Amino acid sequence: MKKIIEIKYLGNKKLVPQPGLSYTIGRDVGNEIILPDSTVSRKHASISYNGNECIIKDLNSRNGVFVNDKKVIQTRLKDHDLITIGGIPITFVSRFDQPASNAFSKMEHQGRSDDSIIIHKKFAKLMDQVEKGSPLARELKNIHDVVSQSRKRLKTAATIDQLTGIVNRGYFDKLLKSEILRDARYEHSLSLLLIDIDRFKEINDEFGHPQGDKILKWIANQFKNLIRQTDVVARYGGEEFAIILLETELNNAQKVAEKIREKVAVSSQFEVVKPITISIGVANYPVNGYTDKEIIQAADIALYHSKQHGRNQVTVSN
Repeated sequence: MKKIIEIKYLGNKKLVPQPGLSYTIGRDVGNEIILPDSTVSRKHASISYNGNECIIKDLNSRNGVFVNDKKVIQTRLKDHDLITIGGIPITFVSRFDQPASNAFSKMEHQGRSDDSIIIHKKFAKLMDQVEKGSPLARELKNIHDVVSQSRKRLKTAATIDQLTGIVNRGYFDKLLKSEILRDARYEHSLSLLLIDIDRFKEINDEFGHPQGDKILKWIANQFKNLIRQTDVVARYGGEEFAIILLETELNNAQKVAEKIREKVAVSSQFEVVKPITISIGVANYPVNGYTDKEIIQAADIALYHSKQHGRNQVTVSN
C-alpha cells in the first residue's frame, strides 16, 4: 500500500500532489488551487511534496497563512492539519490507500469527464510499470507536462474573456455570489457597478468592428488601472462591463464610478478613434438587496435610468 496525500478545498474538490512539483494557491486562474475570495492574494501560498511530506509556504500574502490557527511562513504539514488561506479553510489528509502514481498529479472536481479520469489512470498504471529515470520515463514525464500546460490554458480560457483579457461573465457570476455569502458571514459590504458604453453600435457602424474591438480592450484597461488590486472588473456582455468593489459603501462606490466616468470621457478624446462616454448604475450589498440577483437587478435598473436620462452619468440605486 502507498501513502496518499490529499489537499481538500471548496467542497468536494481535492488535489493529490505529485512528488517533486510545487502547487500554488491563490485568487488568479493560473494557480493549481483557485480560491475566488477577496481575502486571498492573487498568488497566496505554495504546497510542495517530496514523496514523504508536504511543505506549505507563504508567498508574501496580504493576510498570511495559518495552520491550525497559527500563522506560519513555512512549515511541514501533518495529517488532518487545518490550513486557512485568507478566509478559506483547506484540509490536509494523508492516508494509506490503493497504489498511487508517483509521476502524475490528479485534480478531481465537478465536471471532470469520465474519459479524462480513465486516461489519467492508464497513464498512472503505465508509469508504475516503467523503470524510474529511464528514457521512456522521461519522455512520458514530458508528455504529462505538455498535457498539464494544455489543461491550464483551457482553465484560463474558461474564465478569461479572450478579447479584453479580463474575467468573463461566468467567473463574475460565481465570484459575486461567493463574495456576498462571505460578506453576509462577516457583516461586510460590497458595491457593484454595471457599465455600458454609450452608442457603441454607432461606433461599430461608422468605424467597423475592428475599431470597436480596440475600444473594448482600451475600456477594459482603463477600468483595471482605475480600481484597486482587490477589486474585480469583468466583461458582462457585449459592450457592458461589471466591477465588484469589495469593502465599499454606497457613497464611496458613487465616487469611484464618477472618477471612472470622467476619466473615460476625457482620455477617449485623445486615445481612441472617437470620443466616447459611459453610463453607470451603482448598487450595494446589503443596502439594495441580500442576494447576487437582487444586487445585479438594482444596478441594472440604475444603469437603465442613466441611459434613459441623457447617458454619460452615474445613477445610484435607491
